[in-house]
Amino acid sequence: MDDFPKAYWSEWADKIIQRYDLKPQGSGSKKEWHGACPNCGHNDWPSTRFWINPSADGLVKFACRQCNDFQSIVKIMEEDNVWPLPGQNYDNVVPISSATAHGFDDLIPYHVKKKVDLIGAQLEGNNVVVPLFNTKKEQVGIQTIYPDSSKRFNKGLSKNSGVFGVVGTLNTDTPGKVWLAEGWATSVSIKMALQANGDPTPVLFGLDKSNLAPVCEAIAETWPQLDVFVAADNDADGGGQEAARKTGRPYAVPKAKNTDFNDIHVSLGLDAVAEQLNKLVTPESILDELVWIDDAEPVLTSNYLIKGWLGAQQMTVIYGQSNVGKSFFTLDLAYHIAAGRNWHGNKVKQGTVLYLAGEGGQGFLARMRAVQDHYGDKNVPLAIRPSPVNMLDPNADLPKLFDLIDMVKETHGKIELIIIDTLSRAMAGGNENAPEAMTSYISNSDSLAIHGQCSVLTVHHSGKAGNEAGARGHS
Repeated sequence: MDDFPKAYWSEWADKIIQRYDLKPQGSGSKKEWHGACPNCGHNDWPSTRFWINPSADGLVKFACRQCNDFQSIVKIMEEDNVWPLPGQNYDNVVPISSATAHGFDDLIPYHVKKKVDLIGAQLEGNNVVVPLFNTKKEQVGIQTIYPDSSKRFNKGLSKNSGVFGVVGTLNTDTPGKVWLAEGWATSVSIKMALQANGDPTPVLFGLDKSNLAPVCEAIAETWPQLDVFVAADNDADGGGQEAARKTGRPYAVPKAKNTDFNDIHVSLGLDAVAEQLNKLVTPESILDELVWIDDAEPVLTSNYLIKGWLGAQQMTVIYGQSNVGKSFFTLDLAYHIAAGRNWHGNKVKQGTVLYLAGEGGQGFLARMRAVQDHYGDKNVPLAIRPSPVNMLDPNADLPKLFDLIDMVKETHGKIELIIIDTLSRAMAGGNENAPEAMTSYISNSDSLAIHGQCSVLTVHHSGKAGNEAGARGHS
């Protein structure tokens, strides 16, 4: 392998997977992507011959268990433009992890996709290049961000040593507030939001969450007159917030899970970024989140949409086997909430309902007509959107749904319930059995619930063993 250019997983894996339609198998360190060999064509599913996975040093590993002809496979992948060509210098950089999904158009620069201005960076070809500094005000390296969102440092740079980037300018002679974010695009979104509100506060970025504390320590030692505030990512595993807490500095975090402030910028706009930056968490305010047992007060008021069945501002799943009437059952439930009718003898809190009908298409409208004709109520605030929705990618349909929620609220009142029917049609090709895909779905459902301050109900299928086995896919 040393005779060939190095193919880094962050840059080349998606291209190989998409070109040869490879499918994931296994999990954790044993996860591989399998498919037909580009050279010999063998594909004895499920024990396929050709596989790829990442090596410990971030390179693409691959083999064919049939032909095992490395040179022939590399030649074919070079011809298919999914492997680095000989003679090009790919070994002068080192990979770092990126939380941003791959798959962007290779011709569109990263900042265009992220909808941010080119502040504190320059464009070289289609690549965004960001200078990096230390507290001696020396440029010690660069970060290059490619159109597919992969990110590289210049070789030899230690990214956890208090190195940082500057978005705009930083006057260290003037005491005051400074924002510190993880990544460049996030920091630019924050800078743009501050500028839109006439706030000149400088913004830095620390490359990733592991470097937030070292940057804070370096600034405190060299420029104690600067008051650092951290803009953390709201990672699904809580890692971003934990890294922010370790700095000991006040920090802000987006409300929705698995988002950063650039996601808020793209989905909700710069005003939402500025608003959420103002909701600071401090070391003292964390204690305020605790309720001591002597201070506990019981909540005696009911908080439901359907008493005993469906709570307000909760996530709920209705699941069952195919062709048992899940959608009609759910539509009937939705109608009763919208009309304010008691449902099977259970009290109902009336409110507007938005039904995202990904299955049934225009045929779902016939069901609506049947329910309306049966009950005969007038001006029922129940709206159906009869088309699929992408609940995996937060930048796909979520911004449109946020706008839809706002417009419905203006004309028909606050939405109390959003229904997604079904989960499989809202996964946009994602794997229901994969924890990453299901986590993304839940995170984006949370974003809907947070934006609408409402409940979200998902219609789902049961497993092959029937309802007793629970809902289908990852738990």
